[in-house]
Amino acid sequence: MENNNDLHKGTFLAANIYSKKGILLLKKGTVLTQVQIDMLDKHDWFYEGEPLPSVDRLSVDIQPTIISENDDPPIQQAYDQAVTSIKKLFTNIQSSLKNKVNAVFNQFSSVLEEVLEDEDQAISLIYDVKHHDEVTYQHSMNVGLVAGVIGKVLKLPEDQIFLLGKMGILHDIGKTKIKNDILKKPERLSDEEYETIKLHTRYGYEILSEIPNLNPMVAIGALAHHERLDGTGYPDGRTADEIPFLVQILAVADIYDAICTERDYHEGRSSFVAIEQLVKEAEMGRLNQAVVKEFVHYLMKQYVGRNVLLNSQKNAVITFIPYEQPHRPLLKIGSEFLDLKKVPTVSIQDFAH
Repeated sequence: MENNNDLHKGTFLAANIYSKKGILLLKKGTVLTQVQIDMLDKHDWFYEGEPLPSVDRLSVDIQPTIISENDDPPIQQAYDQAVTSIKKLFTNIQSSLKNKVNAVFNQFSSVLEEVLEDEDQAISLIYDVKHHDEVTYQHSMNVGLVAGVIGKVLKLPEDQIFLLGKMGILHDIGKTKIKNDILKKPERLSDEEYETIKLHTRYGYEILSEIPNLNPMVAIGALAHHERLDGTGYPDGRTADEIPFLVQILAVADIYDAICTERDYHEGRSSFVAIEQLVKEAEMGRLNQAVVKEFVHYLMKQYVGRNVLLNSQKNAVITFIPYEQPHRPLLKIGSEFLDLKKVPTVSIQDFAH
């Protein structure tokens, strides 16, 4: 079903709503609010089902329609193929590296193009596709996509946006020289193991430096994505002036996805947890404050009208995002408003389910 007037405030969605470009706009089970209806008015969309009556008229026994596993958004296949290509590149690092890198870049670029076509929904699209058990390759894919999105948010030239993407998908390639029992260890690493893990930055630089005609910034991204502006990062303890701007963006994307994506040693956490960590790191002088502020503002604008869970275990609705402190929005709890800028002890934990 395409755009029509059958969807109204209170409608219970029995299926997902996608944009014409295959971008997930609203998930099945959503009860439409006026904010969401206004958002739909800005898109050409299609709906894989029939709308159910408003929830206040529904029997409590009504359940959402089950969608077939084959009803994935169109971008899912391209995402899966790109992750598979990254895996093949990482696991066969010694053979025909140049040709394989170019093939991966081509597949990745097609996914990034689709993601960037709808900037307002880009991050949701990245994290709504089905993800893989192969978390290392998924992380590389996501960091490339998120870095590209940040580049667009910052209004960088297109060639730099796609360069950021390439830097992202190859930033951890040095981990191919680290033993899996260390990479996948669920317990805390020993000091010796941590020093071994840190070597992936130098290994990545060595691998990528050997590829003819590869933009040198890709190798520098592998080397320096764990450097921090205050000199507390590794492997060289570089400070702000010694860390290229694109690598500073890459570091933000890396941290964001490392928090949001399930890893061998922790479960994936919410975007709000990642936002709080990015802001904390920026305020400590470790990350570029301007990059973090613009990225956080971009993320939080998408959450206006969403129901969220606070650390007080109360539910609230995000109503306004201040530009100077976008991570501290104005909330509505029942009939009352709460300004998080004035209440530092209260924070958003997750979306309310």
